[in-house]
Amino acid sequence: MSTERRTAAIIGCGDIAHHHVTGYQREGVELIAFVDPLPAARNQFISEYGTGKAYASLADMFTELKPDLISVCAWHLLHAPLTVEAAAGGVQGIICEKPMAVELRCADDMVRVCSERGTVFCCGSVYSGAPYLRQTLDWVEEGHLGRITGAAIPGGLPHEVAGGGCVQLTILRLLTGLEVEWV
Repeated sequence: MSTERRTAAIIGCGDIAHHHVTGYQREGVELIAFVDPLPAARNQFISEYGTGKAYASLADMFTELKPDLISVCAWHLLHAPLTVEAAAGGVQGIICEKPMAVELRCADDMVRVCSERGTVFCCGSVYSGAPYLRQTLDWVEEGHLGRITGAAIPGGLPHEVAGGGCVQLTILRLLTGLEVEWV
């Protein structure tokens, strides 16, 4: 296990970004930057967490520093260009909030640029809403439920699959080891 200290930046200082900050802090990752076009938003994060520098854009940040990791928590229409810019800037890893992109070609560009640059890329859910998920997965894997052959979400998914629905589907897949057959 590496003892090298990692650094991270948060891009987009809205509500979901707090979960990313909490995750980085829990893992001992140093937050060095908050990027948001709104000065009040980025300054509020610096004040609240007592760390990092404020930048209006990724380009501004890259003139001074390059974090190891970036969380893209901005408006969903900006996910693709911000991810591509971050990978092109040489960060080692990018966590992008969902939805990944609004067009397939944009998602393809994100994956391509990250692959070309050797940037680890992930898009999906931060499991902050399921604090006991790891323990639950261990319990299920120990066989306490027996052999799982099927599962359902009673009442169906919330309003859409792209929001809370994908979180429920992901957790259900993790718990059962099964693939989704119908939504």
